[in-house]
Amino acid sequence: MIAFTCKVCSLRSTKTMSKHAYNHGVVIIQCSSCNNHHLIADHLGWFRDGRVTIEDLMYEQGEKVMKFVVNTKPDVLEWCPDNIEKEKKKLKELKKSRNRKELSLGLNKVESDSKERNN
Repeated sequence: MIAFTCKVCSLRSTKTMSKHAYNHGVVIIQCSSCNNHHLIADHLGWFRDGRVTIEDLMYEQGEKVMKFVVNTKPDVLEWCPDNIEKEKKKLKELKKSRNRKELSLGLNKVESDSKERNN
């Protein structure tokens, strides 16, 4: 699923596509309000030389992409804005716990090195 705001009419909407189409084919989404077409992915070179995705296009324009992938179904790529804050918190907690573990491992190594020198 993709959530986006149409730059022509400013309508915020969500659409779905298969993971396979996004990663290997061409995905064009039509705005429900103004019927404008939006290129989401082109892996066949129809619109540009080489492969391009919406993430590449947004990066070129200096825009940020928020992406959240859930592997709940084998052929579906999901973006869930409600879960992003939860995932950010989990990631921060994971980084903190890793830093604590690394710090703890580092301290243990220093202590063992110190004991070896004293013996």
